[in-house]
Amino acid sequence: RAKGVRYFSKIGVAEFYLENGELRPGDEIVITGTDTGAIIMKAGELRLEYDPVPVVKKGESFSLKVPRKIRPSDRMYLWEDTDKKA
Repeated sequence: RAKGVRYFSKIGVAEFYLENGELRPGDEIVITGTDTGAIIMKAGELRLEYDPVPVVKKGESFSLKVPRKIRPSDRMYLWEDTDKKA
């Protein structure tokens, strides 16, 4: 789970803080919020500061491109298909 920090409208990039777990490019995510609704997407390039990274870990702030505005109150969750685990 991650929480929204800020949105950079000129470049369409959102900053999040990862509260637990790990996130990798290609992971399916859901971003939700009262005004945002739900954004379901695959995580693209993840960046720490200015550098692309292969994985983001708990306690790190990271950025990624998103298709529309997010707000600081928004939450990001990893989308997991529970049927595949059975």
